[in-house]
Amino acid sequence: RRVQVVTVDGLLFPHARQVLRIQRRRRLYGAKKWSSETVYAITDLPAEQADAAEIAAWARGHWTVENTVHWVRDVVFGEDKSQVRTRNTPAVLAAVRDLIRSTLKLAGYVNTAAGRRAHTERHRVHALYGIT
Repeated sequence: RRVQVVTVDGLLFPHARQVLRIQRRRRLYGAKKWSSETVYAITDLPAEQADAAEIAAWARGHWTVENTVHWVRDVVFGEDKSQVRTRNTPAVLAAVRDLIRSTLKLAGYVNTAAGRRAHTERHRVHALYGIT
């Protein structure tokens, strides 16, 4: 991963203070070939408040969340396939998925899918949540 940051003034984005170019390489799970990707970002933080190293750390932190929380939501829970779109139901279901993921993690499961498979019977789910 390579991050380049340039201080700017006078862009069409009135509050832009820095422009970033992030070049990263990735390999999809199970794939043999690597691919390259270049993404650009704009921040209103001046260099005194956020230098290139800090911005790179924030970008990595974002992908840590994306690759843990959101990946689990999308792949293990099938959130992207959900057809629920009424009122605040999608947000409530997202909170329930997060509750399940967090509970399994606290119970010692590193793999959320394995934890779900281990709790398909009602009495095991009740025991997991301390319901008697």
